[in-house]
Amino acid sequence: MDAYKKLCLLAMINTGREFELPDDTADTVQNCVAEMNQMSSVLMNEGAQGGDLMAEMKAAQEEGQHSLRIYNQIGSIFKEGDRAKLEALIIGEKPLLDKDANFGLAKQLLKRLRQKNITDLSAVYLTLSLKEILAKANMDQAAKEIDAERAICEMVNEGQA
Repeated sequence: MDAYKKLCLLAMINTGREFELPDDTADTVQNCVAEMNQMSSVLMNEGAQGGDLMAEMKAAQEEGQHSLRIYNQIGSIFKEGDRAKLEALIIGEKPLLDKDANFGLAKQLLKRLRQKNITDLSAVYLTLSLKEILAKANMDQAAKEIDAERAICEMVNEGQA
C-alpha cells in the first residue's frame, strides 16, 4: 500500500492528472485497492475472540483507511485545481505524510499544481496578463508577478508551455 501511495503522488507530479490503475493491472491489486478505497467498509467487530488483538487490528485498519482517504482527497483536490485547499490539506496532514515519507513529494505536488493550472489556462486563453494568470490559476495573493513570471519561464524551458 505504501508503494501505491507514492505512485499516486508521483503520477500526479509526472502527468498532471489523478492516478488511475491501468486496465491490465492484476485483479488482486485492483481488488485490494478497491477494497481499501471503500469509505464505508465494515470494520471488524471488537466483540470477537481476542479482544485486544482485535482492537489493535481494528485500529490498524482504521488508520490504513484514513491514510488512503487522505491520498484520495489529495488526488481529488489536485484534479479540482484548488491550490489553497491542497496546501491546507498537505500542511494539516504533515504528520501522516512524514510517517509515509511522502511529505517532500506532496510539496512537489503543489508546484506541479501551479504549473497544471497555468497550462490549463493556456489551453483556453491565447494571451493573459500575469495578473490574470495569478487570479485564474488560484495562486496566492501573496505570490508576486515575478514568481508567476518565473514559473512560466521554467515551464517554457521545460517544454510544458
